[in-house]
Amino acid sequence: MKAGILISLLATTSSTIAQAGEGIEWTPIETTRRWTAVAGSSDGQRLVASVWESTLYRSTDGGLSWNPVGKSKSWNDVASSADGMRLVAVAYQNRLFTSDDGGDEWTPRDQDRQWHHVACSTDGMRLVASVWGGQLYTSADAGENWTPRETARNWDWVACSGDGTVMMAAVYGGELFRSTNAGEEWAPCEQARDWGAVAMSPDGKHWVAGVDGGAIYCSEDGGTTWQVRGANRAWAALAVSADGQRIVAAARSGALYSSNDAGATWTPSEEPRVWYSLAMSADTTQVFAVAWEGQIYAGLWAPALRVARGPSGTAVISWLAPAKGWQLESSSGLGTGSDWTELSPPYGDDETYNQVSRPAASGREFFRLRSAE
Repeated sequence: MKAGILISLLATTSSTIAQAGEGIEWTPIETTRRWTAVAGSSDGQRLVASVWESTLYRSTDGGLSWNPVGKSKSWNDVASSADGMRLVAVAYQNRLFTSDDGGDEWTPRDQDRQWHHVACSTDGMRLVASVWGGQLYTSADAGENWTPRETARNWDWVACSGDGTVMMAAVYGGELFRSTNAGEEWAPCEQARDWGAVAMSPDGKHWVAGVDGGAIYCSEDGGTTWQVRGANRAWAALAVSADGQRIVAAARSGALYSSNDAGATWTPSEEPRVWYSLAMSADTTQVFAVAWEGQIYAGLWAPALRVARGPSGTAVISWLAPAKGWQLESSSGLGTGSDWTELSPPYGDDETYNQVSRPAASGREFFRLRSAE
């Protein structure tokens, strides 16, 4: 950064100004049930959640209201396409069920198995599902047909890239496995551990895997090399942003944790609960968590502002797109009487980041994102 420019990155939720990344503000929604999983559309508006020995529940307004859908079963996991219209749910010692109308109607698929987890591509066409004590199964037609893959193991968590070509599968007490051809072939990519959760960015490059009673492991090259992140805890669920920088992690019977720096540092939030699952919007500002014998929790996470040096000493301020409902403001000071000036859209044409270029300043210039809702 050019001398004379000092950027202090600030964010705000409601009326409270806080350093970006200080944590997520959580609000309990829905009633107490034995929640097992939650998934949603990329904008966080269409959501589906599963309950053990009960129905599935659906929301079309970002979690404000929920309605039961589907039949009562021992639901283990759910997955959603980016638009929230193609859904897949797995029931333990039962079948897989798919919906192509956002959850109005559900069609049983394959046969009764000990289904554990499921993941899908952004268009909902490519799927991967795990069977405890059985095989992995993949589908290329939104769940109409399924193909068994690999050998029988205690397959648990699965994840896949946005286009469905890169897939990850964890064996509890075994290795992490990787496929780069939509599940046709699998190879181990990390040693045996009690893997408790996995997540993957849409481009298939940023991987996160948590150990039940161990650390969190992060990879920036699609599972080829790994770095140890986070303390040893009973990690039970994970979610990661498109650039791999923002991670949310749930510790079973512990707190929820968030990171703005690819897992280098973590901020705890919420009380200890039996957390089971996490879902995050594409812009990372909306996060959802479910707890067994608890509620669904909706989290508001202010976008993380980033700064880079531009041409002629300019400062380029950016944050993940679309991040709707947030207003960028600037000020020359942080005192009580400081005036904040709105920096109006448009915020550039980059599909991944919103960005604003600011000229070199003679003094300090502060920036914040304020919730416009």
